[in-house]
Amino acid sequence: MKRITEVFLGVVIFLVTMAVFGFMAMFLWNKLLPGIFGLPVINYWQTVGLMILTRIIFGSYQGIGKGLSERKKPIRNRWDGLSEGERRIFIQRYGDPFLYNTGKETEAQKERN
Repeated sequence: MKRITEVFLGVVIFLVTMAVFGFMAMFLWNKLLPGIFGLPVINYWQTVGLMILTRIIFGSYQGIGKGLSERKKPIRNRWDGLSEGERRIFIQRYGDPFLYNTGKETEAQKERN
């Protein structure tokens, strides 16, 4: 019984949150965009549709699922996963990826220039 109550409460909180965000977005659209850009006034369901469309086009909102920053690991994490031999080979071929801000050039970079 407790699990059913938790699920019901979660669904109610989700629906109320979505309704509040939908009305906030509708309010901002209807107050700002018709006056600035001459766009038409929209209703609640058109606002929800725009929110869903932006979710599809631009991906997940932060906090819902994995954001872009979590899906694409920085180069430092990949670098840390390389062995010493792999790092030496990489530096010989492409130069040290962490020296680009120092103004120093590696031998491989000098050869390319």
